[in-house]
Amino acid sequence: MNFSTAEVERVLDLWEDHRDRGQSVSVEDLTTDPAVVKEVRRRIDQMEAMNWLDADNETIDLDSKSASTIEPMPAPFDSCIPWMFGNRYVLNALIAGGGFGQVWKAWDRRLERYVAVKISKIDNTAEARHVARLQHPGIVAVHDLGEEQGFWYIVFDLVEGVDLGRRLTTDPPTWREVVEIMSHVADYVQYAHEKGFIHRDIKPANILIRADGTPILADFGIAVTESELKGEVTTTAGTLAYMAPELLVGDGKRADVCTDVYGLGVVLFQALTGQLPFAGRNFCEVRKRILSGEPPHFPETPGKIPDELKEVTLRCLSKDPDMRFQTAGELAHELRRFVYFES
Repeated sequence: MNFSTAEVERVLDLWEDHRDRGQSVSVEDLTTDPAVVKEVRRRIDQMEAMNWLDADNETIDLDSKSASTIEPMPAPFDSCIPWMFGNRYVLNALIAGGGFGQVWKAWDRRLERYVAVKISKIDNTAEARHVARLQHPGIVAVHDLGEEQGFWYIVFDLVEGVDLGRRLTTDPPTWREVVEIMSHVADYVQYAHEKGFIHRDIKPANILIRADGTPILADFGIAVTESELKGEVTTTAGTLAYMAPELLVGDGKRADVCTDVYGLGVVLFQALTGQLPFAGRNFCEVRKRILSGEPPHFPETPGKIPDELKEVTLRCLSKDPDMRFQTAGELAHELRRFVYFES
């Protein structure tokens, strides 16, 4: 079906306005064009899926939990959740929760160590096997998986530290520290690309910072291989503010390594400035700004950011994938030029 992009955007704007005012309205009330109806519904479903990924996500400060106790905590999302998985992993402290399920700190009785356990009501065997193929010290490793009383679980390394998102709010890094962190992360992404994986959800919450400052890349749960992309078995999963423009049009089958380079660029911009490059009051507004292709302006920040570093960041954020760095490794190389930069 052919449709007018301008008409689709107009109807989306109207639908968003009604939603913001708390009014329920169907797409058919706003247009009689069946092609436009179909496309608007697809985009609304996409936005609501993104909202499901972001809404209700809660991160819990493990620093406030006792590391010595092995007594499990209550599980808010289901009172029937077992306290132990695989007769081995005892739940200890909730790390994060949301629509995807929950991630818990757990005690491994067999190896007598703490691990992270991701719990879901959905069979995540394919996800675990996917991620287990990535073996790199900079990528969170998968150790085990299974099912317990109707709950599926994946066992990961437990990374002691904070994620980059929290670090940005509690102890913002200098631009030199940002360069150091992101050059490592770009290396990890390059490794994944060389193994045929595309992350598609690079954001501060998925970059964990150890106590020694070393970053670790987490959550390859929506990663896909290039062969799967060619086989057209993927979706536009991801977090809106960090999604490349090409993921917001069509059906998302155009994701490639440059999609991850864009995500790295968004994190770079945010870490350097404390702001997202494309922000808005609602999903429609953010989406429009991402698709507009207008380069964001670097705000004035304490400590001068080198102009060349700004250029590197903005190149990652190019609307045209061909204008970005063509590999994450190339970006890592460019970032390392600033390690010894004299301001």
